[in-house]
Amino acid sequence: MPLRELLLFMINRVSKTTSIELFNFFSHRNPEKQITKQALSKAREHLSPDVFIKLNEIYVNTFYEYEDECEVHKGYIVLAMDGTGLNIPNTKEIQEYFGFSTNQMGSSRNPVASCSILYDILNGIIVNGIISPYRVSEKAMAEEQIRFIKSLSELKKKKIIILFDRIYSSVKLMSLLLENNIDFIMRSKVMYNRETREASKFSKYDKTRKLKLEKHKYNKIPWLDKILNKLNYHLEVRICTGKFSDNETGIFITSLDRNEFKREEIVELYRNRWKIETQFRYMKETGEFENFACKRVNLVLQEFFCRIYTLNMCTLMIADAQKKLDDDIKSGKVKTKHKLRINENIAYGIMKDHLIECLHDNDEYFNNLVNEMYKHRVAVIPGRKFERSERYRRTKYNVINRRAG
Repeated sequence: MPLRELLLFMINRVSKTTSIELFNFFSHRNPEKQITKQALSKAREHLSPDVFIKLNEIYVNTFYEYEDECEVHKGYIVLAMDGTGLNIPNTKEIQEYFGFSTNQMGSSRNPVASCSILYDILNGIIVNGIISPYRVSEKAMAEEQIRFIKSLSELKKKKIIILFDRIYSSVKLMSLLLENNIDFIMRSKVMYNRETREASKFSKYDKTRKLKLEKHKYNKIPWLDKILNKLNYHLEVRICTGKFSDNETGIFITSLDRNEFKREEIVELYRNRWKIETQFRYMKETGEFENFACKRVNLVLQEFFCRIYTLNMCTLMIADAQKKLDDDIKSGKVKTKHKLRINENIAYGIMKDHLIECLHDNDEYFNNLVNEMYKHRVAVIPGRKFERSERYRRTKYNVINRRAG
């Protein structure tokens, strides 16, 4: 199978039985040519996952190159970082590489991968994704992703704020962020240190504190010791608190200056971190990130990075459809009681089997897809809440018995 055809086939999102996907793919492109699934597997064995990582880097760099089309907050790109587990095929090779999740009941029978993404909450794109063995911590993956930001030619020029959940609060990460001139809002546990315990007593706390660090705790990590040595083993951060809708007091450690961001703005900005949680649901339910068509580690990596790229391409189309919808609402062409947004689930389905035409610089085809997505919208009604009906996730996909229709 030629490399060009192989890449297009995978970007097209393989979600059904491999034989059916091959039939559909070549029926659209070259009906006289057919490739067997054995030939596809042989071609994939020689394909590096790095090709999809590079494709996404090109996409991200190009996106941030056009500043007028990039949504920012006070000139800052606002990113969120978080991790999740992914169910993956249960084979001996995958078990040995990724490992199993464990809890008080013991180890799981199915292998699980750790996944971390860096997500632009204002523009809806996945800037970077990592998939690792289950034993790799979210903090370790976060270090790699922070360094990744400065490797992108366009992103390293921008002012950036990253939002972190409580699990990330650490001197190690804060030092790395400050060293790379990246601002952060990091939610903290009450018992993290003496300053956070003091702050937890107040709902409107806002003070700058200089944390004194003990050298012997950090000098075993050379790169961290080098950073802290420049700071004379003192870390100056701002600690704020604010109330959530459930009346819980959140404690936030941030590098943002109070002259630019008020305490209320810090709290409100952090509330947007929830968008990364909905993105994980979108990845798993709509993007089918756990629906793997493989039994080898290298192929799992291929599909993971490929789907990030495909999801980002779909986001670009949805953004164009949303802009058209917002303009029509503003002009009065579309009348509505509530705010409307494009139905992302349907939009992703519309893109299936058609994205490859857009990749051939077919502007007319691209616009036709955007117009079709424009027709499918849902109302955004504020204040709606739904309790979770399922407490335990079930494995939805089986690499042996994948659907044909």
